[in-house]
Amino acid sequence: MNYLKKNIIFLFGVLFYSLIGLYIYFFPLNLEGITISFNSVCCDYGFYKNFHNIFWQDPKNVFLNIFKFWTDSDYIVDDYKIYPGFIYPAVLGFLDFIDNKYIKIIISFSLTFLTLKNISKILDNQKYKNLKLFLIILIPYQMIFTIYFSSEVLFSYFISLYLYEISKKQVLDPFRLFFISVILLFLRPNGIIIALFSLFIFIFGFKKNSYKYSFLMILSIILSLLYYGPYIYLYFQEPPQNFLPEIKNQFSFLINTDSNWISIILLKLFEFPFRIMHSIGIRTITLDYEIIYYFKILFGLIFLLGLIWSVFNFKSKTNMFIIFYFVLSVHGFLVERYFFYLYPILMINFVDFLNKIKVINKKSN
Repeated sequence: MNYLKKNIIFLFGVLFYSLIGLYIYFFPLNLEGITISFNSVCCDYGFYKNFHNIFWQDPKNVFLNIFKFWTDSDYIVDDYKIYPGFIYPAVLGFLDFIDNKYIKIIISFSLTFLTLKNISKILDNQKYKNLKLFLIILIPYQMIFTIYFSSEVLFSYFISLYLYEISKKQVLDPFRLFFISVILLFLRPNGIIIALFSLFIFIFGFKKNSYKYSFLMILSIILSLLYYGPYIYLYFQEPPQNFLPEIKNQFSFLINTDSNWISIILLKLFEFPFRIMHSIGIRTITLDYEIIYYFKILFGLIFLLGLIWSVFNFKSKTNMFIIFYFVLSVHGFLVERYFFYLYPILMINFVDFLNKIKVINKKSN
């Protein structure tokens, strides 16, 4: 009966997303200059599209620039000499070849439905799995990126495969874990974080027969670092976001203006909670629609509790991965599109957190 209910909720999610997509198709939304429609693009679409054109015209020059970056000390890196993962640009090239906008919509929604299916499989044998799946469907971020068909949709699908793989209670399949990790690695630069976690699993999570995959994972990470080298270099040349301009004034008794290493460490510690809040959507927005802001804050608080529960329940490989990803990512990536594919796990943890409180209250009574 529970299995039937879960399938009904999954079908509700498919219908819910389809109806929203149908509405947006005929009635695009315009939120103070931000247009949500199937004809709009967002995020790094232009960056990926431009790379596809560059690579198609002169692939040798791409690898030559990467080679010069590592060998020529006078080589100057700019926005035109950094390159993203090549899988999504290849998909864009395929869609250009077909030249049918409906195919793009079908692929985008199919990936989202498959992502939801993978998340639903994670919920097997969990308490309150129907409630969890229903709440996950209500998280709006996946739907927004589905409409735009940005690289996040493809990344989200393979992340859901990865999460399902590491959530299994039985012995993990090292080949599947390696294969998914490599795809994520060359989809986007933050795939390096996933690959590092997979390497950790290969080294410490398998009792035998993982040496081959450990070596292959190390080799893949090295190749990705060589490829993404100019991208990473230019990224870290950008000045870091300053969350608290007044932090030195407020904590001048701890942090002096000389920026010695102790002050820098303290500043990072003070900034860390604010970076976490940004990553889960608790941040100011420029839209005049207050209801959107309140919904963002509501979901953000839910995700915050889910993240806290991850820390307390860190023995789970899934929660261990959540902590690993957030700790490494918040030092660079600070908007929802770098984290939303982990929000379903935070929602699951939020429900578990509420259940735990209920259990504690019963015991106390």
